[in-house]
Amino acid sequence: MLKEYGIAKSPFGFALSEDDARELDIFLETSEEDISYFRKTSTNFEHAILKERSDVSVITDNSVDHDKEVMDISSINWEIFTKNPHVAYRHNYDLPPVGKCKWFKRFSKIVKAKTLYKARPEGLAPDAFWFPDAIYEMVQKGYLPGKSIGGVAEKVAITKEYLDQHPEAAGAEVIRKNARIYEYSIVPVACNKNAVVETLAKGLKNIDDNLLKTLFPEVADAVIETRKSSELPVIKDWLSVAAYEENLSARLEIELGSIMDRVPEMIDKVLKRMLGQVS
Repeated sequence: MLKEYGIAKSPFGFALSEDDARELDIFLETSEEDISYFRKTSTNFEHAILKERSDVSVITDNSVDHDKEVMDISSINWEIFTKNPHVAYRHNYDLPPVGKCKWFKRFSKIVKAKTLYKARPEGLAPDAFWFPDAIYEMVQKGYLPGKSIGGVAEKVAITKEYLDQHPEAAGAEVIRKNARIYEYSIVPVACNKNAVVETLAKGLKNIDDNLLKTLFPEVADAVIETRKSSELPVIKDWLSVAAYEENLSARLEIELGSIMDRVPEMIDKVLKRMLGQVS
């Protein structure tokens, strides 16, 4: 666990300062409410701001999630996290931060965050791998739309009175109230398979082959060959351009269809190579 995140470790595995760790212990021991740890993920990436290496995303809202919980966003406390707003990748605190959170802002039923990605160090060779570059590239292209927040919050059972006032919470069983945020991270998420294939097929055209091989070594050669094929104007073996494009689309799905489930594994392998954990 790197000191950039803090030198103490919480009971839930995240890093924090010694003062915040003591305060959290006291809070957990003395609270009369049902307090528990949580992580919530959102995939609502909005836009990138290239000139400052940043993006803006919706990071939480008041909708019902797959755990049948709804977040009371009006009572979220961001104070602890904003004292040291490092943004990790996949909540992995053994890796350097990929950036910092510039701000959190609540807009009616949603909360947005602006994330600034770390710039390349001066003097770093142009062809040297810089992990925040790779992450930001994938965020821009839609490969990494996930943002995850973590912390502790009260668990309160949903009441009829609450549902009468908040009909959008229909289906929820629990309200998360007075959340204290300690974590904010970029995370890979499973998405619609066809959408992922389409995004990768289009987006990978603009990624350098060397970067492609670094990020996706298991499929890089196949993707490069498929990409070259898609650039060929010769369609003499097909009755029409539409037929050629239909066949090409099928080939792309065959080559890239499994990548959705494999992206986290492949990125982990790259990180382990960088850290010297594997040969």
